[in-house]
Amino acid sequence: MAFVAIDTTDELHEIRGISRYTCNPDGKTAEFGVIVEDAWQGRGVGHVLMQAIEETARARGLTELIGLVLKDNDEMGELMRKRGYAPHRDEDDPGVLRYIKPLVEPAPGPLEAAAAE
Repeated sequence: MAFVAIDTTDELHEIRGISRYTCNPDGKTAEFGVIVEDAWQGRGVGHVLMQAIEETARARGLTELIGLVLKDNDEMGELMRKRGYAPHRDEDDPGVLRYIKPLVEPAPGPLEAAAAE
């Protein structure tokens, strides 16, 4: 699954960002990737693209998204943490962090269930 962010402010309609995920062989998890043109970073494009793949993956029954991010890519790391991804060391490459987000909502605990009533 892939989504593109298209700049429609002129007749060129250029692509400014892309997000995608690819299902893993287990059929429950997927690896994602997202890229936004440098001049368009910090405008919320990455956030919207990630939201689109998360919602689609969840609707299709996937339970987890996983992405590899260079350890020194602070902007991407910040986006991932804001979107609820947890960083993990990559065993194969110390220069990479593996960001993981569960897509299934945990069952409410007793306190949350009581508060909802």
